[in-house]
Amino acid sequence: MEFRGKPLPLGMRSLTLLSSNVVNLYSSGLNLQTIGLYVKRWQATLIDMVICTVLAAIAIFNANFNTLYSQFLSLMILFLAPWCAIYLTDAWLRRNTYDAVGLLARIGGPYWYQGGINPAGLLAMIGGMIASALWLNSPLLQGPLSHLFGGSDLSIFTGFIVGGVLYWILAHVFTLQMNPAHLAQHAIELEPSDG
Repeated sequence: MEFRGKPLPLGMRSLTLLSSNVVNLYSSGLNLQTIGLYVKRWQATLIDMVICTVLAAIAIFNANFNTLYSQFLSLMILFLAPWCAIYLTDAWLRRNTYDAVGLLARIGGPYWYQGGINPAGLLAMIGGMIASALWLNSPLLQGPLSHLFGGSDLSIFTGFIVGGVLYWILAHVFTLQMNPAHLAQHAIELEPSDG
């Protein structure tokens, strides 16, 4: 980093990095609180800052970090392709209309499903990740379909298609079983009439 043609001192560089990452640290501290860590917001941010500092030190002082990082990124598609398909399919099924209060409900609400886990989403995610792994070709893992077809890598497409289609099918199955309006309607139909 330079300012007016002169290199910035190390302390100034550190301040610049800290100021540009304040929002990132703050939001990841909020994520720690969201997953159930019951601490004050500044403590969650401090915990996250310590974790990030340790990871940054590993990155700086490890000679093989770039190799490890690129291998890690090559495996991210196992998660991202089915996740993206499930998200887009859910938005399409709901016509991108969600209950804002229900999204923020900590316990209960229309998106609570079974103990806070959407079984359709979980099963579709697992199926999509398996399909993606079968056709993955990365330095750490080569799937059997990739090996069979000469080292091709169609993991993005297999994970996306299988995850999306599975979610579409399973969402219909589980929604009929768990939709409160559907259950209430059938409960009313089953009640004996007074007449």
